[in-house]
Amino acid sequence: MTEFELDGRSLCCSLLHWIEGRNMTKEDLSSYDAAYNLGAQVANLHAFYGTYDKSMAADRPDYGIRRTEKMLTQIRRGVEFELFSDENFVTVEQTLKLIVNRLKAGRPETVKQGIIHADLNMSNILVTPLGRYVFIDYCLFGFGYHLFDVAMTALNAPRETREQVVKGYFGQEPPLDETYSVIEGFMLSAVLGYYAFVMENEAVHPWIRERMPQFCDTRCVPFLNGESIFLSF
Repeated sequence: MTEFELDGRSLCCSLLHWIEGRNMTKEDLSSYDAAYNLGAQVANLHAFYGTYDKSMAADRPDYGIRRTEKMLTQIRRGVEFELFSDENFVTVEQTLKLIVNRLKAGRPETVKQGIIHADLNMSNILVTPLGRYVFIDYCLFGFGYHLFDVAMTALNAPRETREQVVKGYFGQEPPLDETYSVIEGFMLSAVLGYYAFVMENEAVHPWIRERMPQFCDTRCVPFLNGESIFLSF
């Protein structure tokens, strides 16, 4: 976000200059090289954020462990709206608890924190005519775990090349064994965060009513049972 003056008024704008391109699709990441390069670009973004000193943690959203309670409060509203069952909510609650426990037990090099983009879905990644990737829409950036950005970026890739996103992020240094279990947790957290965000929107309620029970059965329950879900999405 950039603040500028116009006719004596202070305005905020996120568009600094026009970027020619289109939204990314899964087909753009169908090759190993493309997926690897996207992961490497996320690493470059985090490296830049590591030098950025224009934002204070208190001024931006917190995507750390404390966010979990807020998400649960928002998702619980779905039970009140009769969109899904108490059993589904308990599954979500247990899932987020396991995610938090893994973060608390993770090695420091696995659970690094800092400034993150926090919304690296395909609509916020442009592909230029030259094939370059450009990240846009930084309005949700805040402080959290680096692997949250990696997880959300990996969700954009097809199963066949998804692991290359992770490898590209870590480069020559291979990820630790526990890295994927943390990433899987953040994949779930990213999806649950969207449910929490739209829970009060009645127009989306039919979609939530259909999808949340399926999500619990096919993603959360296997995760709770210790199964890998990295390629399940």
